[in-house]
Amino acid sequence: MERVDNLDGTQPPTIVTESPGVGPASFADTPQTPSSLSRYHKNFVAPQSAKLSALDQFLEASILYKTAREMVKNMAVSTDNSQIFNVEHDDDAMHILKFVAVPSKLGCEIQVNKKTQRSLNFKLVTQEEWEVGSGDSNVGIEPLKPFQGRALEEYFNTHVVAPPFRHHALQSFITLLSLPRDVLNSIIKLIMLDLASRNPNNRTYATELGLRFKLKLCMTIPPNPYTMHPNVTPTLQPGRPGILKHEQTTTGQPNTRLLMFVQLDRIQSLMNVGCNEQSFALPILYEIQNHRTQLYDQMQQNQSIRLAPDTVLAIAFQDSKSLLEQFNQQYQMNLRNNGGGSSECTLFDAVKYLITNLTIR
Repeated sequence: MERVDNLDGTQPPTIVTESPGVGPASFADTPQTPSSLSRYHKNFVAPQSAKLSALDQFLEASILYKTAREMVKNMAVSTDNSQIFNVEHDDDAMHILKFVAVPSKLGCEIQVNKKTQRSLNFKLVTQEEWEVGSGDSNVGIEPLKPFQGRALEEYFNTHVVAPPFRHHALQSFITLLSLPRDVLNSIIKLIMLDLASRNPNNRTYATELGLRFKLKLCMTIPPNPYTMHPNVTPTLQPGRPGILKHEQTTTGQPNTRLLMFVQLDRIQSLMNVGCNEQSFALPILYEIQNHRTQLYDQMQQNQSIRLAPDTVLAIAFQDSKSLLEQFNQQYQMNLRNNGGGSSECTLFDAVKYLITNLTIR
């Protein structure tokens, strides 16, 4: 069990992750559509594998599979006894695991690569494929759009379980599968931006989208002066899972919060010629029921945490916090003007607003 304290700045709640060790219209100037995102990660070039022997890769793939198997089983039921993962097929001998992620309504398959036995692969299973394998036609699988499915599978195969093998990255990915469908769709858009930023064939995507920073998701917590500060809660130590979900009930209402880290790298342009390169990682907190995205700022909650005020990270914290607050205010104003609430996830809109408008001098 892992804990993340002081998420709301008042009573320190407890973030518990199941572990075996473990929108509305965008306010940005440039509207974003799924089809415009989908073309940017095509022809993605996977990173070169770390120099591991064939035997090492075989052993790591087997261990990763067993780790994924235990994670899915341990997270099958949530703290309120609602089902998260429905495991249909578990063949430990053949290293094949099939399950349905109930909140996102996805059919998933994780298995060791049949040809090489040296990598782990993730595949989305359709309703038809599920029925052929199990005969069960009542699981309620709803497939993603093809480009969304390709992005999710590609990200898993090339960044989550690629050498060097990181078990906590695998835990973060399985946490993503346990999220509601609208939140997962929002994160898939972020994944597509991540893949585009790593693709040397897509040099113009940032300009076309009006971005000032490249974005990369952190499946494990990155090292920086914030996460390595001695007074930051131990759960936020570098190398641990970079995506955490906390479910609690306050005044009879569910309150689910998602904590994730994103790395931002400033895009060089004519506007910042001669400036030093800027790269930093930020902790993003999203309240699923309230559709609120904010910076997870323990520096305000814990007065013993201080960053040097003239550092890039300290400035980025303050500016990012202000931009996300501005986004939330505009979102609430938009809701009032439209005369009602909205059930759409705003995570992608908020993060895109941040990387479109953030300027660090």
